Amino acid sequence: MSSIALKAENHEWYLDARWIAFRKRPSRRMLLNRARKIGATHYVLDQGPVWLVGFYTFDENVRMKALTPAALSVAKYLGANIYAVIEPVPGKFWVVATDSQGVLKPFADTVLSADDLERFEARFDPEILERRVTIDLSGIDPLLSRLEPQSLKLVAIKTPRTLILLGLLTGLLACAGGCAWLWHQHERNLLAADLAEQRRKQILDEHMKEARLTVVTPDDWITACMQAEKNSPLYHAGWLAQEWACENDTFRVVWIRAGGTLADAPQGQADGKGDRIVSTVGIEPRRVHPVHVSTRGAARLLQAKLQASGVEADLHPDTTRPGSVGPAASSIQFDWPTDPRTTSWNAIPGLQIISLRGSTGISGTGGNTPVNPGIYKITARLQTGVTP
Repeated sequence: MSSIALKAENHEWYLDARWIAFRKRPSRRMLLNRARKIGATHYVLDQGPVWLVGFYTFDENVRMKALTPAALSVAKYLGANIYAVIEPVPGKFWVVATDSQGVLKPFADTVLSADDLERFEARFDPEILERRVTIDLSGIDPLLSRLEPQSLKLVAIKTPRTLILLGLLTGLLACAGGCAWLWHQHERNLLAADLAEQRRKQILDEHMKEARLTVVTPDDWITACMQAEKNSPLYHAGWLAQEWACENDTFRVVWIRAGGTLADAPQGQADGKGDRIVSTVGIEPRRVHPVHVSTRGAARLLQAKLQASGVEADLHPDTTRPGSVGPAASSIQFDWPTDPRTTSWNAIPGLQIISLRGSTGISGTGGNTPVNPGIYKITARLQTGVTP
């Protein structure tokens, strides 16, 4: 049995699986083919924000109908953007890693020796290693005791040897005509499955093409950002939300410790002292089909809007994309004195909001006292040429 089982508090946790994420539920045929390619004997399927499939390798004598994957529970406990190295047994190191959405990365749930771990990490981006969290043998039992077990159905993969035996048995029990009919039906089913898979890919490609043909307006982006801020709590088990920010499709909250501990802290990336945590979630603004309009005079419109609200800011030529083609662009940063949803930013053609930051006005241990919690810091980009 190559996958490792750990027993703790009447639960048996399983380690060392290979996880793959899918946008939609993958077909059984696809999973069987993938499992055989990587030498897996079983798989589990978990439905969340995405479909996660974990491939395990066991002895042929295994008769389990379900198991509890440890990596899924650890990922939910530690949160998004984590890279943890845990020592479950002497001399073995278990890697668990998640992306910005808290989804297990493909290399997560891997058990390695010390030498293999060193070679494994040598290929990483240094930024990942800066987030490294280490839990030694003394910490494995306390960690497992805090996890919420999630039992998933275990699906066995028929090995080629098993398929051959079944084929021989069928040949002995059926006549030649029956075998020919079964083979014909099998070919028809495979053809139907291939056509269905081609159609599924075609539909997916059409959806992706449709997504590329849509845009997010400044007003819709701000609405999604402010809704995420509204849904985010200010207090959590001795932790205080101090400041927040939206950038691209991500909403980020900075938590400071005010009497709580990391055991009950919000999910997210902690600093070295454990007094500050950054939590990250995704936002999904409404998308619409673009309306191409001239951006000539957009800079004057934006400056006029800012002046009407007593805001001073300078447009600066955008030099972040040297050699790029298309309309010229300028960047701008300014402090907006009221809720940004109270004005129409869509009225400025070619405007794109890059980031929106705000403060809760809460102060405490581990952070500076925020200034002007009613001020919103906005970074934007404005096309100053003419769109097609």
